[in-house]
Amino acid sequence: MNASPPSSSARKESPPDKVAQKRVDGAAVPLGIVTEIRGSLIIVAIQPALASSIQIGELLMAPGVTMTIIGEVLSLQRSQHTHAHVKLIASIEASTQAICPGARELPGVGTHVQRPPTHVVQAILEDRSSCQGEVVEGIRLDLAHAQRYQGVDLAFAPERLIGRHLAVVGSSGGGKSCTVARLVEQCAGNRSKLILLDLTGEYETLQGPVFHVHLGKSHRDEVLSSPTCLPFYELTEADLVAILEPESPLQLSKMQAAMRSLKLLHLEAKLGTDGVFPKAHKEKRLYEQALDDYKHELQVPENLFDIFKLALQIELECIGPQTMSFGWGSRRSRSSSRRPSRHSPSTSKRSTCRPASAIWCG
Repeated sequence: MNASPPSSSARKESPPDKVAQKRVDGAAVPLGIVTEIRGSLIIVAIQPALASSIQIGELLMAPGVTMTIIGEVLSLQRSQHTHAHVKLIASIEASTQAICPGARELPGVGTHVQRPPTHVVQAILEDRSSCQGEVVEGIRLDLAHAQRYQGVDLAFAPERLIGRHLAVVGSSGGGKSCTVARLVEQCAGNRSKLILLDLTGEYETLQGPVFHVHLGKSHRDEVLSSPTCLPFYELTEADLVAILEPESPLQLSKMQAAMRSLKLLHLEAKLGTDGVFPKAHKEKRLYEQALDDYKHELQVPENLFDIFKLALQIELECIGPQTMSFGWGSRRSRSSSRRPSRHSPSTSKRSTCRPASAIWCG
């Protein structure tokens, strides 16, 4: 985007004494005439001398009885004569210059159609409520130039542009990243608070009053970025599962069991040893009783446990079949936890209970 930087919090339009010279109904070269009306769609026969200049997406206007109607060219039929299919999108009251959405009245067959003045184009594209040259108060985000209209800069009030939801869509190479970068720079220039989650690193070189932070290692050393961390205890169990990516349902179940054990130790530390809970050859009675005593506390979404013990606890959850009715079996060794591959018994790529340090802790 090649929009000029913001100069002030209020963008001045034409002075009041020149407003009368910029009325919508001013004289202009007729582009064509209305030949057919199909509800909010009109067919316009374009003058042969001007047929090559008309483009899809261009705005046209046609005068009505009390209003001027604005339409957008949806398609063109070029044969012996050029016809434009125009969708009526807005109406401008002749007396007040107020802009209303949709076609409040329809132009008649034979009505001359022309290109609107640039100030009308600007008001329509900025989704303003009037074509009058008033002073627009408040912050305006100078975002873009109108592609088909030379000298038409587009600026938007933040609450109208990003008051609720905003989607920037387009084909590959269409300027989505550039638009987002321009939006970030404009917001930062007006001291607005904005968080940009950059998953691919394409905004690492963004300049201005922007503060860069990163999780893990920064991809580019020359970029000034500060390391930061994510409080794991404010994530949910589902968040941790998504981040740590267990490879199989069995690994998922062992990971969930390990987190449950560590949460329990956070509430009842005497159940474990050195911050973990080795289950091999242990009775289940005290563990199951503690699970019942703290069943409500264990339902909280926060991960209140020592995450540095998670890898070891996952290994301690890998135990063999129980050898007694009231306790757990023996701990499975790393070598015995390997599942034979049907293709190559000595080179299994997966295990039924691979040590967590090899899976998730790098």
